[in-house]
Amino acid sequence: MGTVNLLEALRELKLRPRVLVATSAEAYGLVYSDELPVKETAVFRPLSPFGVSKAAQDLLGFQYFKCSMACRS
Repeated sequence: MGTVNLLEALRELKLRPRVLVATSAEAYGLVYSDELPVKETAVFRPLSPFGVSKAAQDLLGFQYFKCSMACRS
C-alpha cells in the first residue's frame, strides 16, 4: 500500500517527479529453463505472497505512468 499512497499523493498534488519502483525477481516466480536469463519483459508468475506484492507494485507503477502520460494537457 505504500506505493499506492506515494503515487496517489503525487497525483493529487500534481507533482511530476521521477519515481523509481524497485521490485524483486520474486515477481517473476515460475520461470522455465527456456526463459533464462530472465528479461524484464517476462511474464509475472509469482509463487509467494511477497512475489505477488512485488508484481502488483511493478504494475501499479506502470499504470500510474501510463495515466500520467495520457492525462497530460
